[in-house]
Amino acid sequence: MPSHHEIAVRAYEIYLARGGNEIDNWLEAEQELRQD
Repeated sequence: MPSHHEIAVRAYEIYLARGGNEIDNWLEAEQELRQD
């Protein structure tokens, strides 16, 4: 299970790469990290 910090870092990376909505970015980051 990814930590809050890990999800936050990945969500920020997604935001930097393509902008978007913070909630959508958070959910995407959470899903990506749970697959690893």
